[in-house]
Amino acid sequence: MIDIRNFGIIAHIDAGKTTTTERLLFLSGACRYLGEVDEGTTVTDYLYEERERGITIQSAVAKCSWKGTDFHIIDTPGHVDFMNEVECCLRVLDAAVVVLCGQSGIQAQTENLLHANSMKNKPLIFYINKLDKESADFERVFYELYKQYPVLPLTFPYYEDNKFIGVIDVLSKKLFIQENNEQVCFDVPENAEADFHFYQTLLIDTLTELDDDFFNEVFNGTADEQSIASTLRRLTIQQKINPLYAGSSKKNAGVALLADGIKNYFPSPDDIADNKANPDVFCFKYVLHQELGRLRLIKVNKNITLKSGMNLYCAGTGETVAINKMYTPFGSLLEEESEIGEGQIAVIEEEKNNTKTSSDLYIHYDEAVNAENSDTANQHPIIFLRIEPETPENREKMLAAGKCLQQEDSTLFFQEDSDTGEIILGGMGELHLEIFRDRLEHLYKIKTRAGRPSVIPKLIPKKSAVKTEVSSFTIQGTEIQASLSLEFDFVTADFDNELRTDNLECIVESVNCTLSQAENILQSLLSNGKEHEFVNTKVTILDFSTSASLVSAGLYCSVFSRLASKIIRELEVTTLYPQMQLEIFVKPEYTGNINGEISARHGTICDISRIEPFDKIIAYAPMEELFGFATRLRSLSSGQGAFSMKLSGYAARNI
Repeated sequence: MIDIRNFGIIAHIDAGKTTTTERLLFLSGACRYLGEVDEGTTVTDYLYEERERGITIQSAVAKCSWKGTDFHIIDTPGHVDFMNEVECCLRVLDAAVVVLCGQSGIQAQTENLLHANSMKNKPLIFYINKLDKESADFERVFYELYKQYPVLPLTFPYYEDNKFIGVIDVLSKKLFIQENNEQVCFDVPENAEADFHFYQTLLIDTLTELDDDFFNEVFNGTADEQSIASTLRRLTIQQKINPLYAGSSKKNAGVALLADGIKNYFPSPDDIADNKANPDVFCFKYVLHQELGRLRLIKVNKNITLKSGMNLYCAGTGETVAINKMYTPFGSLLEEESEIGEGQIAVIEEEKNNTKTSSDLYIHYDEAVNAENSDTANQHPIIFLRIEPETPENREKMLAAGKCLQQEDSTLFFQEDSDTGEIILGGMGELHLEIFRDRLEHLYKIKTRAGRPSVIPKLIPKKSAVKTEVSSFTIQGTEIQASLSLEFDFVTADFDNELRTDNLECIVESVNCTLSQAENILQSLLSNGKEHEFVNTKVTILDFSTSASLVSAGLYCSVFSRLASKIIRELEVTTLYPQMQLEIFVKPEYTGNINGEISARHGTICDISRIEPFDKIIAYAPMEELFGFATRLRSLSSGQGAFSMKLSGYAARNI
């Protein structure tokens, strides 16, 4: 058996992902000190920008060993702007720990992450963190989860005089208290017996209902702690249940039991079904190392061993890449290895001057594989700004540096406009673009100036229509008349001024057209992301004709393109702008101020609920109205407000 657990830590921002990762590393002995996010001393948040802001921006890998089992942990970002990082990691992880705040419960980004995981079909363990905080409520968050997911509490918090003391383990029937970094256990206190029996009964009833073998063991009186544990493992891997743990990572309470759950219930590489479509070796991410340059994060999927000097075949380009060196990552630290085996996550240093992209799949030698596109591979940036170096002589240096950073993150847009010479930067949000500029300054010593961010709208036809354009062209001294008829329609018949973000595509059908390149030309004209992009639009070529035969396909393409461009320019369209869902937490005395600010930004308040000691506000507003909202929120709430937002769709402007 390959005794490895490859898993990620995923959560909404500020739920405690990185702190939980640091405690796992410390308790396992992989780290001699307790890394703190607030002090900038963590292993996995090692970028300057991460330590300055106290948030995770870039996924980082760290390896440790827990009771003889190797843990490969990936700490992922929680901010929605960096969802691409999480998507990339979910493709190679075997499972994930979902961290929730004991005060806030399921938050906006939590739902995004759980949806992304449902697409990847990975086993989950839930961990309710920060239960030492004022007004934290394990039961409320548990029932909030229970409505949507098959969660099964294996530990729960114990309080005395409203003070968090430790956690009670349902399987061992013990109370665990953390004292001086040591876990001390006691019998279940008398005042916690009722809660213990409730969770114990829920555990046994759930397992007997879901597993026939365990039902027979209970019926025959042979069920014991070991059979419960083996059943939990089987059902977790089958994704019929999600074990739920309680604790406070900051206080180091409950984390050791969480680590036991990861070891006992998460799958090893042996438990993962051998999917022949998977590459032997999968490159899932680039990282830029200050000394070694561009490195690749990889996972070895199948029963092979990689060694330095070995060649890897790239299915995306047909090229062969030679492995120069291999490393086991521990945050920013790299330990060189002579070989990497099945199930391991590692870093490879390759031959220099390699130009392949982060979406390439790697397989061993010359086997074939069908490349699976990442969910975020085709995501387009939703905000743009014009950027230039403060010192003009740094222009070429900035262009080169920007391209390097773009290789790490496929959702960044960084390009020089060939017509105007302006440099355009695009991304998934304001923070995304701020981080890019900060990294240019601190990694490459290039300070920049930038304009105000702007959003790129989407377009749809106002109504179904057939448009015909007839024009005359003089070609090689001969006047030729050409005609093009296009029919425009919606892809979805029930369109109601809202747009699903998972259906941003343009469908083109060609009918009775001799021009083989027509569809490519239309796709290009309709998906000009820098200026506009048609979505949910179906275009049918009804007719394309010329009064005389043209001498080359190139001339046909030119005539077709000019006619189609004119039709599209004159088409009546509805312009759709990105709409954001806001989730805001503020003290009740500031709620009125925040509501007024949202209204001033043409937003709509949908719900206000009390989660002591905060009000939770759910609102919707146009993204272009939310630039600078973070700064304004801090001012209006005396620095005590927090918010997150996610793209909810596109809608016509109603201002």
